[in-house]
Amino acid sequence: MMDWFIANKPDLAQEWLDKLESIRWKNYLTPKEADKIVAAMEPKAPWSREQWKAAMTEHGFDLESEPNYNRCALYATMNMLMSDSGDTLAKYIEKDNLFKAVHDLAVDKLTDKDSVFNIRSYFGL
Repeated sequence: MMDWFIANKPDLAQEWLDKLESIRWKNYLTPKEADKIVAAMEPKAPWSREQWKAAMTEHGFDLESEPNYNRCALYATMNMLMSDSGDTLAKYIEKDNLFKAVHDLAVDKLTDKDSVFNIRSYFGL
């Protein structure tokens, strides 16, 4: 059946693969879910997925941490932190260190030992 989906409906096949992959992660989002969440942020999120990935590569950060979070969960969490607290963080953190600080705070949320933060619950998914 999956071979048929891949051959005839590749977008739908990718959606199913994204959903099936969720069993690997404590915190996960599909690319479609992450893009929808980030697009709806007010104030506007600072990074597109491509910009975020380029900055992650530039800083040498891992995109995922199995079994803690996938790349889409990290992308959305970092944008959430900047949308909600970017102005406050900028008061105390130099611009050169802001991306690193937001990354570290997002990782803290997504790897919280008592597992209180759940990105799917937070965004009502």
